[in-house]
Amino acid sequence: MLECVSLDDQVAMGENKTTYYFFSFGCGMVDAICFAKLGGVFISLMTGNMILLGLGIGQRHPVETYYPFLIPLFFYGLGTYVGGWITANFPGIKSRKLAFCLVWLLLFISALMSARIEFPAHGVSLFLLLVTLGLSAGLQTALLQKSGLKNFASNVMTSTFTSMLVDFPGKSAQPKALLSGRFLSILFFLLGTISGAVAVDLGVTMALFLSMVPLTIAVCGVMTESEQSE
Repeated sequence: MLECVSLDDQVAMGENKTTYYFFSFGCGMVDAICFAKLGGVFISLMTGNMILLGLGIGQRHPVETYYPFLIPLFFYGLGTYVGGWITANFPGIKSRKLAFCLVWLLLFISALMSARIEFPAHGVSLFLLLVTLGLSAGLQTALLQKSGLKNFASNVMTSTFTSMLVDFPGKSAQPKALLSGRFLSILFFLLGTISGAVAVDLGVTMALFLSMVPLTIAVCGVMTESEQSE
């Protein structure tokens, strides 16, 4: 089963958790795609949406321009709540695996929906796309945190970056191992962002389907976890 320790601890113990980094890669891809084609909206980095929403309010932009930022904030939060509820009420490995499959399914639905949307999207089409993407990202975040993956570059980039540096001066060997784990998650996120920026030139639908590749790798890694690894 997924270990209830942080990614940092897993790296420090020298365990092979490579597939988990593909969650970071996929998050970077989806955020880059959404920012480029959905009006500067973030799906994983909620801090970005908060800042853009605050800028819009402070600069007295029309109220209707707030919705693209409020929708992912709300449904990301809802997805996170659902993920927490699932892990609290169904703590077994089977339910967690099914929940990660739901994350994959929601992204797949988003990609299918985008094929029927003319971009730049607006109205109901944009709403539904942001709903499914937000739910997927929020659910994934909750599942990762409940799996013990802390300071993991997906939606907590600033925390990962600062914890990587603040622990590095430690005298023991462990901070160096933690540095490598945190650095890798940031690197994978950056590579995902670059890949998303390149893929978006192929169209939103193709780019979203391509973002499912790293997510599929990551979910497959979760599916191979055994109860003995808890």
